[in-house]
Amino acid sequence: MPVSGKLSAEQVAEIIVLYQGGLTMSVISRRFGVARETVAYQLKKFAIPLRNTRPSSKPIEYNASGVIVSVKEQTSGRIHTLHAPGRKRDALEEIMETIDRDPGDWRIVSYSNPNTIVGDLHNRSPRRTFSPEYHALKQADRLDLLDPSLQPIFYSKRRP
Repeated sequence: MPVSGKLSAEQVAEIIVLYQGGLTMSVISRRFGVARETVAYQLKKFAIPLRNTRPSSKPIEYNASGVIVSVKEQTSGRIHTLHAPGRKRDALEEIMETIDRDPGDWRIVSYSNPNTIVGDLHNRSPRRTFSPEYHALKQADRLDLLDPSLQPIFYSKRRP
């Protein structure tokens, strides 16, 4: 690396080839000893389209993954796991309809989607105050399906 910290024309050309070959900006920046932003700047400068590889940029397949939910029957304690493909909200709606159709008092004890799994793998939200199950059911306005063991202290009434 040059003493000034600037990249030579040959290095920039190599960065472009490496990036177009599939390496990430982070890997390239470590290889050249520069900041990731420097790599991004050089790629933008030469009109190279940037790939967004972060989990927040959900490609179609990512959205189609759906959700996996474990439900518990309150009187017998039986647990079943259900999967519904598609966008998260639609998949959860399908599972909630299945729970409503089935006899028994079924409640959700576990909720997973690609975001929650990635978050768990990267140990995100260590200070999370509410569970992913609570957030998903709150958004769907169906907290009545939340297992009592996951309910916050201030919420204890079942929806009529």
